[in-house]
Amino acid sequence: MSSIRSDSESRAEVRTSIGIPEDPYDEFMRLPVGLKSSDPRFDVRRAEEHELEQVFDCVDAAFGRRRPREAFDWLYRRNPYGRAQVWIVVERATGRILKTGANFPWPVWHGWEEIPGMVSGDAATLPEWQRKGLSAIRRTVRRSHPWHGKRCSISGPNDSSRAVAAKDGTAHKILGSLPGALLPLRVIQDPEGSTLPTSIASLSNQALSGVVSAWHLLTLKQDADYRIETIRRFESGHDALTLGTMQFPGYWCPHSWKFLNWRYLDHPVESYSALALWRADVMLGYAVVRLSGTRATLSEFAVPDQDRGTASALLSGVIGLTREAGCSGLAFFGTPSWRHWGLFRLAGMLPVRTNNYMEISYDVDPAGSLNPRNWQLMPGDRDYH
Repeated sequence: MSSIRSDSESRAEVRTSIGIPEDPYDEFMRLPVGLKSSDPRFDVRRAEEHELEQVFDCVDAAFGRRRPREAFDWLYRRNPYGRAQVWIVVERATGRILKTGANFPWPVWHGWEEIPGMVSGDAATLPEWQRKGLSAIRRTVRRSHPWHGKRCSISGPNDSSRAVAAKDGTAHKILGSLPGALLPLRVIQDPEGSTLPTSIASLSNQALSGVVSAWHLLTLKQDADYRIETIRRFESGHDALTLGTMQFPGYWCPHSWKFLNWRYLDHPVESYSALALWRADVMLGYAVVRLSGTRATLSEFAVPDQDRGTASALLSGVIGLTREAGCSGLAFFGTPSWRHWGLFRLAGMLPVRTNNYMEISYDVDPAGSLNPRNWQLMPGDRDYH
């Protein structure tokens, strides 16, 4: 066997931490923009921090619901990778913010190369100003910023955003909906939405319980040294585990311990539970589950994919947590290249179609970045609210 080791293998051995770059907000605000609004009724510019409350009001009005202000603050101000970069359309006559859209700094790497990344979201227009051309006006000015196309942008476009992309010629950047999987654990309703008769639901639940229990017996090596523990806070040592289990040759988002705490455990509205898998005194993997009523979503799953027994043990812990929480099933979605699809299928997770679309914008590498198989993304990189 050759003693020559690849560059990526060498760097994987020595790299044990995930650095967080300086907040890019000040530079984003300082760089000159080449164009101004083509319509004299409006200004298109970058929002100042003191205008964020008006931005939040615009988002609430557009989506018809009031998001808790602490959730806005968490997303726009407390992200460890930096403050949100917001573009707004302002009515000159009144000073009202009519349209907004934000970029949230995000960790994006290509292999071991760190590249400037962001997640785009909260594209919102006041209801009375929708479908009146504000998107095109905002887009033209925004694209004259020196950063345009040089930062890798991930987004999850909804129906309206996909319609806008079709009009402005960027639909090719929408790579389709991400494949999903669902492990049913408890029957609650039939497809029409009415409650199943108690006797039928009981039999169905028994059958589902039997399927899950049978999978445990067939796939898990009942190693007495395996144990599952709750993670109260992620610490710096988790970075080495993330790098060792999640590294991907294409595009991926390495979640540092500070990011994991912010993204999940410090979320002001949503409920997340984090689990660690141990054997003796060695942590082998971790997972994060979002619990929302009877729904559960596997948001993080960091464990070696070469060792099916270890990965199965962590998934077993996740399933146990989900069942104890009274959830009807465990859901997941990710890119086609996700390393654990085989394990999830073996566990009985059923393929499902999702409405989680993926859009990528990165002019530095259009061919590579627009191939969904060149990406490794999970729910934590898509469902950021």
